[in-house]
Amino acid sequence: MTTPVPIAELKRQAENAFSAGDLHAARDLLRKICSAAPDDFEAWQHMGHACEHLALFEDALLAWNGALRVKKTSAMALYGLAQAQLQLGDFQGCIITCRNSLAHDASRVGIRTLFARAALALGQSEDAVECLRQALVLKADSAPLHHELGKALLAQQKAEQAMDCFHQAIKIDATNIQYFLDRGLCFLGQGDLIAAARDFSICTEMQPNYVPALINLGMIALAEDRLQDAMIYYKKALTADPASTETLCNIGHLLLLMHDYEGALAHYRQAARIAPDDPIAAAGEASALERQGDKEAALHRLEPFLETENTHSRIACAFATASSAKKQERNAAALMERVLQKQFLTRDEQTNLHFELGRLYDRFGEYDKAFRHYAQGNAAVPRCFDRDRHSSAIDEMISTFSVDFFAQTKPASNTDEMPIFIVGMSRSGTSLIEQILDSHPNVHGAGELEKIKKIAARLAQQGGSMGTLPQYLTRIRRGEIDQQAMTHLTWLHAVAPGARFVTDKMPSNYMFLGLIALLFPKARVIHCRRNPMDSCLSCYFHQFARGHDYSYDLGNLGHYYREYERLMRHWRETLPLRMIDIQYEQLIEKFEPVTRGLLDFLGLDWNPACLAFHRNPRLVSTASYDQVRQPLYSRSAGRWRNYEQHLKPLGKALKQE
Repeated sequence: MTTPVPIAELKRQAENAFSAGDLHAARDLLRKICSAAPDDFEAWQHMGHACEHLALFEDALLAWNGALRVKKTSAMALYGLAQAQLQLGDFQGCIITCRNSLAHDASRVGIRTLFARAALALGQSEDAVECLRQALVLKADSAPLHHELGKALLAQQKAEQAMDCFHQAIKIDATNIQYFLDRGLCFLGQGDLIAAARDFSICTEMQPNYVPALINLGMIALAEDRLQDAMIYYKKALTADPASTETLCNIGHLLLLMHDYEGALAHYRQAARIAPDDPIAAAGEASALERQGDKEAALHRLEPFLETENTHSRIACAFATASSAKKQERNAAALMERVLQKQFLTRDEQTNLHFELGRLYDRFGEYDKAFRHYAQGNAAVPRCFDRDRHSSAIDEMISTFSVDFFAQTKPASNTDEMPIFIVGMSRSGTSLIEQILDSHPNVHGAGELEKIKKIAARLAQQGGSMGTLPQYLTRIRRGEIDQQAMTHLTWLHAVAPGARFVTDKMPSNYMFLGLIALLFPKARVIHCRRNPMDSCLSCYFHQFARGHDYSYDLGNLGHYYREYERLMRHWRETLPLRMIDIQYEQLIEKFEPVTRGLLDFLGLDWNPACLAFHRNPRLVSTASYDQVRQPLYSRSAGRWRNYEQHLKPLGKALKQE
């Protein structure tokens, strides 16, 4: 018969295990002590602490309950129990425990923090804020309390007050990385990317491989159109934590924007292997499949996530995009309306849902509903467009690129006719024109290239103190122009070695036509035009991935369109390049004659494949990727009349001198 080990010996062994850092052994020994001596409060207490450190919260719950059977009002045991309940998701139980603790002693500050966290989890932000304010009366110099109050105020969308709390927390303790991260997130929510990046950079100075900060720096780079920088941050985050599904999904999203659909699929699927129930990975995979034209596969990927009671907003939006494959649009709209009623949706989630609902209701012909959702979606996006600054930039281009400028400035020496630039307002038919031309055997459609914008940025940087890009181009050496042009032409010939022409359909290149005329004097320009009301409405109804700050307000849209027209009038009078205007409405009405005229302008023989552009198997990576897979249709012409009563600010801005 085994002689029982005396409790004193078990306690000694448990103490040694603690000292050696062997918490598993300590827990097992303490369990024996508690079983043999259930009234030993100290043993229950030590077991609770051991289980907390091991993240064994169910065991911790049992330990703290055991301690409370011995001492019902123990502040430590009540705190431990509340913490275990919070970790296990028993928020209501946590609140009851906290109230019990405060009933015995209202000065317990730590318990108030747990109460606030549980209240926030239940959507009771007012209770959380009140509790934390009371705690700060007791301990005004507590950085953690200021930090917790900031998070609670953010839940109430009181960003300015939350910011004050984060400032105060950092003022008290500037060594806590979480304080800088959350203040950075608050700046990010307010649209202050510079301040946000500064706080996230401080985080990476404290911990170079701090994944949350790296991810957010990547998101800022993405918002600023610095795609390569964003990829650097994301890859660094993935190196630091290869199992981070958030990072994998962010890389997937970035690859979608870069039109690498296979790469995006690979990253989303890797995330799904790590976390099979992750809705963001599933939604991303479905989006990549849908972009490749396989809507049925996208729907199949989403099906398991549609049956859940609490459908994620990303799943709902991905379902809406692919729903036409099986005529599920009405079901998709109903699902998104339900998801939109959820309490805990970020601004981005709400924006995505509103834009998708607007698109579906427009398709249903329910125009008032559609506009209401589009207006809410646009209103949620921070407005950063500066009308005066934009007009000044147009003024400078018009004054710089005069007839005399082009007469006196020698262009690059190349005579290569390969580049074709398709320009105009966004949503003016540029994707359709490129798809038609790419269907011709002598033309390669390269999509929206960032290369001209990058050349412009590089030259402006080289100009340094010499002023803006237009000013620098008045002094630029011909050798530098030749070098930039040859680098780009070498790339074009490598990407499409058998093609006579390569198209770049970046609409905003209309801003750089002066530079393009210097770089490629034999290039051709196709200017896509569309009814101003339809063009602007289509921009307002489209959720651009990045940029286009002008498009989220009808007044700004009208102003931007007038400035675009003003610059294009100038280019028609001064530009030494061959340019043709293609009116979208004429293309729709007289498709073959306009297409023949376009091919004549390019010096290309007629090819009937141009009329069957929708059968072209190429992947289209821009916002119009779905439209160009369909035969030509006229429902987009005059579309603005469906929304005429809502468009008075746009009409006024377009007519304004």
